[in-house]
Amino acid sequence: METDKLIKIIEPKVITSNRSYWAMHACSFLEYFYEHKNSEVNFSRLEKRNLPLTMASLKSESSEHFISQMRRYFRNWGFQYFLVHYLRTDSAENVVEDLVAFLSDIHNVDLTEYWTKYGWFVTGSDSRSGNRFIKSEDAPLLGADQLSLCDYEEAKNTDLCFRLRYEEESLRSDEVYEWKQAILGEVEGKWGSSINSRRYWEHKPELSQFGFGVSKKIDRNQIEVVRTARGDKVVVTLSSQDNVVSDFNDTLAMFDWVFHRRHSFDEIPRWFKIAGLSTTIEYLIDSMHLPVYEVIADLRRITLVAGKAEDETNDITMPSVPTIIT
Repeated sequence: METDKLIKIIEPKVITSNRSYWAMHACSFLEYFYEHKNSEVNFSRLEKRNLPLTMASLKSESSEHFISQMRRYFRNWGFQYFLVHYLRTDSAENVVEDLVAFLSDIHNVDLTEYWTKYGWFVTGSDSRSGNRFIKSEDAPLLGADQLSLCDYEEAKNTDLCFRLRYEEESLRSDEVYEWKQAILGEVEGKWGSSINSRRYWEHKPELSQFGFGVSKKIDRNQIEVVRTARGDKVVVTLSSQDNVVSDFNDTLAMFDWVFHRRHSFDEIPRWFKIAGLSTTIEYLIDSMHLPVYEVIADLRRITLVAGKAEDETNDITMPSVPTIIT
């Protein structure tokens, strides 16, 4: 038995805004192809050739079947770009609360006392925005003795940072004391079932404290503690049958139609309309020739976040300015 407590089921919450929900999914797709360094197809390759950083340019410079060819990569590495948005929405508030409770338990500390805000960030050297974040974030790491995130070399091998913000009013003055806590974690989208094993954590940074995975073996989302040689880890496993996960995978079909209009050139396919995708699809079609970093910023603004969540996640990478040699 690799868990030290009963598995807790995480009940799904109702999606309250189709516009916000699908904007979040579209944003995740574009951020993966824009920010992730190791993708065979990405916007940074366009930048190196001084081509426009637009969806239209990505389409013209890629194989007609690049989306289906990239499916397995997006389902794994793209999942972290999705999570930093999803985990800041109302729909994921119970996931966040359970994660904080479990982390408090295994670290023997009350992470909820004076807690005011939380944020989610992509980390790791394989992400342009994630690499900048781990080099600049000075919040102390949970599980370490006075070690900041930016000073932790192994942060380059992690996937997510869960950052908690705190405020405490002084009893003797009007001063308000503010501080923050960084918690590192792992993501396994396609191979999520392995994240529940001790062996998985043997090859991960010691200060990674939690993990998110997707599994076909369960019907409902769950959270548990996995006991490892590197300490107890909190693992959230999402069922592949959960609507949020299946819709994340279906985002590829949406973009495939936006880029190539298969089967129906002018009319948005009926099942997209039924799912509430029309507004997002129309926006993407109208934005094909806009700079992708502007499209990402717009989709982020459309995505509604929970009251306690930070408004933003990683800073969007801006295109480099060519050096003029005189």
